[in-house]
Amino acid sequence: MDSNPYAPPAGDDVEPSAVEEAPARSSAVPLIFGVLSITFSGVMLCFLLMGTGTYMLARYGSRPPETEAQGREGVRTEVVIVTAYVLVVSGPMAAVLLAVGIGQVRHRRWALGATRLWSGTGLTLLGAHTLYALLAAKDQRALIPVSVFLALYPLLQLLFFARGQTVAAMRR
Repeated sequence: MDSNPYAPPAGDDVEPSAVEEAPARSSAVPLIFGVLSITFSGVMLCFLLMGTGTYMLARYGSRPPETEAQGREGVRTEVVIVTAYVLVVSGPMAAVLLAVGIGQVRHRRWALGATRLWSGTGLTLLGAHTLYALLAAKDQRALIPVSVFLALYPLLQLLFFARGQTVAAMRR
């Protein structure tokens, strides 16, 4: 009688360690958040490129006649300040989010800590912006709901990457 060469070993003479245990069920959370992270970082990088163009136009664009220059100079300075903030803060955050997203898709161990670090940094920056809008910049209060909306993604990442099954999937 021919036995199946692909069947697992069976019988009394087989050691328990020779029989492989079923692999732990993997979590889909890293894959889903990885794809979202890569997508959001791409969107952030597109806004970064648009911000760079805006900065260049505001900084080195054509100068209006002297009578109009005095009225537009305040707007030009504000555009330069906001765009510089976008370049300095959003650029590195987008680049790190892209790397984190790739690590999440590949279930890399380092991506777990990087996800938590990126999410904490994002929440801190959004919280600082909200406090600034509340306390110092009265004209930016309309952006507070936008900050709250943007805080959902890092908050969800922190919550989902704290779950035991997700942590186990990332530590394989």
